[in-house]
Amino acid sequence: MNRNQVDFEVTGRLGNTVALIDVKNVPRLTLSSAAELRKDLLEDDTTNSLPVYFLIISQDKSFLWEPEQAGATDAEPAAAFSMSKVLREYLTDHELDRHLRGAELEIVVLQWLSDITRGRGPIPKELVKFAESLRGAEVHGGVRQ
Repeated sequence: MNRNQVDFEVTGRLGNTVALIDVKNVPRLTLSSAAELRKDLLEDDTTNSLPVYFLIISQDKSFLWEPEQAGATDAEPAAAFSMSKVLREYLTDHELDRHLRGAELEIVVLQWLSDITRGRGPIPKELVKFAESLRGAEVHGGVRQ
């Protein structure tokens, strides 16, 4: 997978990649469209797929693939979850009532991932293992212009 195509890379204390996160704030992101986005990113890989968490995030729903699924382009996500609890921690009701621009959502996701690495922030029950893997890690990437 080309790391330059995702929005965020999370690296562990030893510099190893722990997770790749792509923010795609399309309205009503579906499982099939998230799986297709992931498949496209995996097919662009010029090296072997990394055994890392892979997360596709939209304002409404997000999908997580676990490290064991890294090489399987047709794998179903290990978890699908609503982002409402997470976003409620960082945004006002007014902001939540509208569709966010991609950069706005990326800023919130960066804050959330940074909080997770420090053992804070809201953790959907589907992401407990993922959050533990990010503890003490560093988030790289950010909003593209």
